[in-house]
Amino acid sequence: MIRRCRLFQQQAGGYKALSADSGLPFQGALQRMLHEKAMARNFTSPFWATSKAIHRKAFGREVSILPGEQCTLVSFRYSKFGETEAMYFNAEQTTYPKGLELVLTRHRNASTSNFFSPPLQDILNVHASAKGFQSKTWISEVALQTADFGPTVALRSPEGDKGIVLHFAASDKMPAHDISFYNAEETTDPHSLCRRSHQFAL
Repeated sequence: MIRRCRLFQQQAGGYKALSADSGLPFQGALQRMLHEKAMARNFTSPFWATSKAIHRKAFGREVSILPGEQCTLVSFRYSKFGETEAMYFNAEQTTYPKGLELVLTRHRNASTSNFFSPPLQDILNVHASAKGFQSKTWISEVALQTADFGPTVALRSPEGDKGIVLHFAASDKMPAHDISFYNAEETTDPHSLCRRSHQFAL
């Protein structure tokens, strides 16, 4: 893992703190804060996650915080929710750092927080590669219109973004159906979408 992360950093032109739930770089003051902590602690992993996400086993049952590790406390201010705090931990502060890398390899549904099935993973891999998406989080067209995600999270350019139509086979609860999905990077606020979809907030 360490070798792979160092290679990533060299390719990216230096250390960049990445969100383990979206796969995207943090921005602004949060990026600077996590960068400074990584340098001070000699962390080589770029991945960071909130304590809430780790305790909820969002990255697997193998991932927990190592005893004695101190968090990086971050304050957020939202116009709707006011000020709140989140405790961030680097992957190397956990019992299974590779668990936080799942975001780079597996696509998941923002509405359910579940990973897509292997056949759909393959389809999304091809589509994401063609579009140049880094995020592995996807949201359905219907979910974007609900109160859970909208109106603060919307498509960046509704006229241009076509998304991808996925086919879901029939099950005991539902007949076969098609759903249009959009990548988090096609929305106006990818980080907010990922945090809220996994209930990491904040």
